[in-house]
Amino acid sequence: TLNLQEKDSEPVNLPAKLDGASLREAAGARAVAREEMEYKEEVEEEEEEERQRMEQDAEQQKEQEKQKREETERKLVEEEEKKDVPAEEEQKKPEEEVPQAASAEVEAASEDMATAPKQADLEPVSTEQEQGQNAREQQEQEQSVREQQAKQEEEDSKQKLQEEEEEQRRKQEADAQRRKEEQEELARQMAAASAEIPENGRKKTLGLRRAGSVRSVMSTASGFANSASVVEVTGSVTLVLKYNNKKLEVHVVRCEGLSAPPKSSTADPYVKLYLLPDPKKQTKKKTKAASKTLNPNFTETLTYKVPEKELAGRTLWVSVWDNARLSQNMFLGEVRIDLNGTDVSSGLPKTLNLQEKVADLPSDW
Repeated sequence: TLNLQEKDSEPVNLPAKLDGASLREAAGARAVAREEMEYKEEVEEEEEEERQRMEQDAEQQKEQEKQKREETERKLVEEEEKKDVPAEEEQKKPEEEVPQAASAEVEAASEDMATAPKQADLEPVSTEQEQGQNAREQQEQEQSVREQQAKQEEEDSKQKLQEEEEEQRRKQEADAQRRKEEQEELARQMAAASAEIPENGRKKTLGLRRAGSVRSVMSTASGFANSASVVEVTGSVTLVLKYNNKKLEVHVVRCEGLSAPPKSSTADPYVKLYLLPDPKKQTKKKTKAASKTLNPNFTETLTYKVPEKELAGRTLWVSVWDNARLSQNMFLGEVRIDLNGTDVSSGLPKTLNLQEKVADLPSDW
């Protein structure tokens, strides 16, 4: 049996166990310290090499100066030895003059040699100054060139803009002149269209009171004339007639084998419709003009709202025209479809041969 006693001393503090992060941090710190020490050693080595190089340069310079002095003295001695003085007066000259002259030249050469290191020391400074001055001059020249290029580009841009504005102005003037000429030509055609045209032994004046384009008025007026067409009528027109929801739908499919106007190998044809009788001339409809073709495809649908019971007394007047820009539209052929007895429920296409103008126009026109 033992009695418990008090502690004799404090427990010894053991070092804490290092974890992986602490080890990596310590290794990194050692690596940084090692790199700093290596860099410091490299700097010291470079400074030592620079100091040794400067000492070697100074020794070489001193050696060169010594060699120059010796060479100068040697040349002076050689010149004295080779010097020939034939005249007796020159031989009587004190012998001290030559050594004095030689000593003066030697002293001058020594002074030159003494000042040579100073000049050599100044040469790098002057060279650096010249390089700096040349660099500044080059930068100024480059800046000047850039400014000149920017100025030239700005002038070129202004000139291009002016040329574009001038070209636009010329185009506008040309368009205005062309429109003016077209208006004058159309005005002459309007005057001709408003002349008296014979119809069934009577005279009828075609005014411009009804709506429509001037060229439409001209083509209509030419259609009323009894004179023969100047174009031989050839070809056909294909239509689809369909009556649906109290509407007569005329689907203009195409034309084939049309004649070309005089002095031309092609045409700009379009199809025009009237639903007769039409005393107020309100049923005119037409397709868009095709471009430069004698076999145009239209695929357009023109619609008339008409009661079914009135179809039996109506006639569909289909005519084909060449769309002239500055002259009268040219008649290319026509066909009239009597809707009395015509099947307008099947929706089947009908191809009809175009005919010459009808001499006598309907009395209800």
